[in-house]
Amino acid sequence: MAWKLIQIAINLFIFGGIFLALIFLIIGGIKWIASGGDKQALTSAKATVTYSLIGLFLLLFSFTILRIVGSFFGVSLGLP
Repeated sequence: MAWKLIQIAINLFIFGGIFLALIFLIIGGIKWIASGGDKQALTSAKATVTYSLIGLFLLLFSFTILRIVGSFFGVSLGLP
């Protein structure tokens, strides 16, 4: 039972994080378009896009690491 809860928590964390990263990527793109040449707004938009891409990369990297570790130890972590 506890192992199933861990699998659910891992899946929720990864897919929830990917969803949030994509939302922030869209928000950053909208901020970038709406900046209208304002340097401070453009810098804020670039930071939002950059951090969301870094977060997305880290989540995908952690997904890959979990798959590799799971296959190495022969454990199914409930990942697709």
